[in-house]
Amino acid sequence: MTHAYIYDAIRTPRGRAKETGSLHALSPLALLKTLYDALAERNPLDKSQVDDVILGCVTQAGDQAANIAKTSLLHAGWPRHVPGITVNRFCSSGLDAINFAALKVQGGQAGMVIAGGVEMMSRVPMLSDKATVFTDPKMAARCQMLMMGNRADLIASQYQISREDADQVAVTSQQRAARARDNGGSARSFRL
Repeated sequence: MTHAYIYDAIRTPRGRAKETGSLHALSPLALLKTLYDALAERNPLDKSQVDDVILGCVTQAGDQAANIAKTSLLHAGWPRHVPGITVNRFCSSGLDAINFAALKVQGGQAGMVIAGGVEMMSRVPMLSDKATVFTDPKMAARCQMLMMGNRADLIASQYQISREDADQVAVTSQQRAARARDNGGSARSFRL
């Protein structure tokens, strides 16, 4: 099996998810263009050799609709033949996009894939797609679907997890990530 490697990782800035947020004036297309430009500038990247772009996006409505992976490439001026696909697996959408990219490389379907996620909640708020499973209480009850925040609250109550305990897990995770980064974990090439 072919190994998949991550050659670079770029994160766009983030702001508050509201109309007064610092990034509200930017469209998701414009924000992704800055990311694509930085990726090409930082790496010896021949854009025409990119086999696919896979982006995770939960609320595919408004500024994020119409396959934002492909439309963002066109907006950024990339070659028209580079394909893009947008996936939705709720909060793990970006992570799953990266996993799908690795699978394509490992399976021999692609040599170079760009993958990640996008969600501009200051411009495309939650439920902008009017998903029936969340907006219709009868459907939600029948499917036993809850929004993630509600589900987290239910699980925390059910298992008596305090806010302080949850915050400590988050702090510990950030500390481990910083320690890995400081000990060479941010090397530009990782094997998956």
